[in-house]
This record gives sequence, structure tokens and C-alpha cells, in this order.
Amino acid sequence: KWRVDFSSYKKALITNTKGEVVGEVKYPKNTFNIKHLSKRYDVLFVTAIDLRNEKSDPVKIDLTKDYSSLYTAKPMDRIIVKKQIGENARFVNAQSDKEFVAKGVNYCRIRTGDHDSFEPVLVADKALIDIADKSPFTLQRINLNDTLICYDPYHIETMMRALNENGYNLVRVFVKTGERDSEETKVYGLSGWPETKGISKAYMDNFVDFLTRANKYSIYVIPCFTENEMLDNDYFNELSKGASGQDILFSEAGIKAKQHYIELFLKYIKANNPELINTLFALTMQNEFAFHSYEAPFDQTSGTYTFLDGSKYDMSNDDERRTLANRAIRHYYKKMKEAVEENAPGLLVGEGTFSMGAVGKTYQNSKGFRPIDGVEDLRFPMTAVELLSTDIDFLDFHVYRWGKEGLGKDVFDYFVKNMHLDSKEGKKLMQSKPVIMGEFGSFKENETQLDDAIDFVKELKQAALDFGFKGTCYWTIDTFEQKRLWNLMWDNGKMLKAFYEQKKNNGR
Repeated sequence: KWRVDFSSYKKALITNTKGEVVGEVKYPKNTFNIKHLSKRYDVLFVTAIDLRNEKSDPVKIDLTKDYSSLYTAKPMDRIIVKKQIGENARFVNAQSDKEFVAKGVNYCRIRTGDHDSFEPVLVADKALIDIADKSPFTLQRINLNDTLICYDPYHIETMMRALNENGYNLVRVFVKTGERDSEETKVYGLSGWPETKGISKAYMDNFVDFLTRANKYSIYVIPCFTENEMLDNDYFNELSKGASGQDILFSEAGIKAKQHYIELFLKYIKANNPELINTLFALTMQNEFAFHSYEAPFDQTSGTYTFLDGSKYDMSNDDERRTLANRAIRHYYKKMKEAVEENAPGLLVGEGTFSMGAVGKTYQNSKGFRPIDGVEDLRFPMTAVELLSTDIDFLDFHVYRWGKEGLGKDVFDYFVKNMHLDSKEGKKLMQSKPVIMGEFGSFKENETQLDDAIDFVKELKQAALDFGFKGTCYWTIDTFEQKRLWNLMWDNGKMLKAFYEQKKNNGR
């Protein structure tokens, strides 16, 4: 795999234990058939060579290794929530009742500024749409020099092996709906093409392949529906009447369209292999839920707003604006839960959020979702208490430094307090609904050395578990294109292995 942060590499050499070159792969080619070599060698090495003829560290390939011991011996159990009397709720396997503590990673590619994992293709020239016959299913006909095939099943297989070998049990991914434009590229997501009637088969085939490989290695999957975008094709634009993002919560057509989106997504998986539904840990409706002050209805600062159920709110009053927001999220998650339950009974529904403090907010200064002097970010997260008071089954809470000094525990404690999770009400809600830290990580401008980053994120993870969170997902396993953050695979997977050592040492 040619990593985006090392694009200066021109070829890779395949050598034996004596250092003799037995094969060569020139960029951009990324495959080499070693069938004939496997009859002669038990071990091979792959070394990348850059334009200055400098060599990377060799990667050992053990051709005798048997991975069958990592495979799932039986169908995976559904994960459910079990409430505790006087203790925090926990996740358990539905059949065995064994507790499930999430030890996960985030997997995504960031190609044109967006998060995705399953695009069928990245098209470099919009004129090439005609070559593909207006169909997302024939894009492979386009010349490889003009495109980058985005979903890589070989890479996914390798990742699932690494996760299983190192004690991980969960991967969080992003499902993108529509196309994303930049000056050079056009990415096709779940929406497919304008003419697609429903959802893209090509995109879903990649997602089903991902689930199949995850199931093979006993890895659960959380798909998150990014930022609540509606599918961007003629079929869904008509069904939703143009509602997308925040609009969906305040539109009957938008809510029905989102329910149909969930229905098609789950039905496609079941039609391919019904057992794969249990490989889904949960669905989360959004990556990081937040209201926007510049969008309706919160751009209305006077007069009365009438919600879907007929209730009315004075938009000049902060208390009533907040009441409207809570009415909207309770109605929305109720409807999303109904859609999931109808199509996959028992499948958990969660929601992702970042802290109010990450964007300069507290409950006091953002109660009415009004712009704040000196704060440029116009996103307004709800408190953890408000989100847990809806019909979601669990909360996915994201924590980074976001400018806060101190150890990992200091950072964690600050944002937990900022989101009211340490309140009496928050602690009570955690007895019926688990919380995970679905994103956490380290920015290189904060921890400039990998060892320092490892120390910080270990502290952050331990603080979350000590507080009662029921698992974590690290950001990310291998998104090298996002150069600001340390991922788990830097320095040959040093952090990936460090978390495994932490697991052995503290029993978590």
C-alpha cells in the first residue's frame, strides 16, 4: 500500500533472507503475485525505495503463518445493554451475558477533506462520468491512471487481522451519503448517481465486504451516518423535500426519508447475509451531534416557532429555545429508534458528540444557541445529560485536548464536567445507558514525540474507564493522510501494541 504521506517512494523490493532481490513493484502498481516464490521461501521481506534511493525499514512476510486460529468459530452474538442496580449500565453479549468492554479504533480515509471508507471510486475528471454509463456499478472500466479505487479489501483483511491479534474488538467507520467535490476529484458515496433509485449497490457491496471481513475476525462494527446528511440523489431529494442535516429534525418529510435510508441500509445487509446484522455493534445517527445557530429554526430570534407536534416556542426566549431543542432531539431519536427496531430488532442506537468546551461553549453561555462574542465556531452541542435523556441506547463521547493543559485525566475530567456527566443526573443516567469514548487521540503540536503521545492517550483512556465508560475507540488506526494526529500504526504500530500491553497490565 503506497501511503499518502510517503508519496515520494518509487518502488518496493521483495527480498529473501539473504537480501537477494526476488521481485519488484514499481509505483503506482501495488500487487505482486508471490505464488511461485512461496514454494521456495518461508520468509520474504518488502522494502520501499524513495526517489533518493533511500530505503524504508523492511517488513517481514511470514509465509508459513496460519491465521485460521483468528477466525470466528461461530456466528457473533448481538451486543445489548444491561442495566445495573446501583452501578453503571454495561454492554453484554445477548447469548452469553458476558460483559463487552469496547476496545476499538476508528477507521476512515480522508481524501478530499471528508471522512469515508467505502467509496467505489475517486474520479479525477468529471467527463469520465459518461464513460461509466451513468452507473456506479461500472466504474472499474475507467483507466486506473485516472482514478484511485478507494475501498481496498486486501488492506481491510490485514487490518482486521492486526486488530484481532492485538486484542481489539470494535471498529468505528463513517458512511457518507453524497458526492464531495474538490478542484481535482469527485467522490461517490452511498447516494450513487443522481439517477440512483435508493442507495448505491456498489457502495453497499463494499460495506458488506467490510462487515464480512470483520465478522471473520470477531470484530464488531459501528457505522456512523456522518453529519446527518440526506442522500443526494433525485429519489431521496424528492422524498425528503430537500431536508438535510439539522433540517431533518424539524421536517416530517426529512424524518421519514432518514427512516427509509436506515431501512434500505439494513435490508441490503440482511439480503446479503442475515447473520452480518449481529456484526453491527450499533448504528449512530451522527458523527458529532450539534445544533447550528445560523440554521433554522435557531436563526429565528423573534416571534413564535411551531414544532412538528404543534407545540409553540417564543424564539426570543433562551429557555424556550432550549426546550425546543430538547423536544426536537427526543422526537428525532424516537423515530430513528423505531426505524432500527423495525428492521433489525434489538440493534442498539447511539449518538456521537463532542464537548461544548471544545468549541468555547458552556451550558450557561450557549443555552439559547446564539452566537457568542469571540467564539467563531457556531456549533452548539447538547449536554450529555440531554442526549442520554432521549431514546438512544448509549452515548459516544469524543475527547481530545482541545487546548486544555495537564495530564490525560485532567483533560478528561474537565470535559466530563463541561458536559454535565459528573452531575447527579448524569451519573444516574449512566446506570441505564452506557457511555463510550468513541474518539480520542493526540495532536502532534501537543505531544511532539510518539512516546509522549502514548503516555497521554493511555492516561486519557484509563481516566474514561475509571469514570465508568464502557470502552473506547482510538482516532485512528492508520489515517496517515491526517498528518496532525498520531495514529496507531506510526513507527510500525508502536501505539497499537502499547494499548495491548496496557490491556494485559490492568486486565481491561
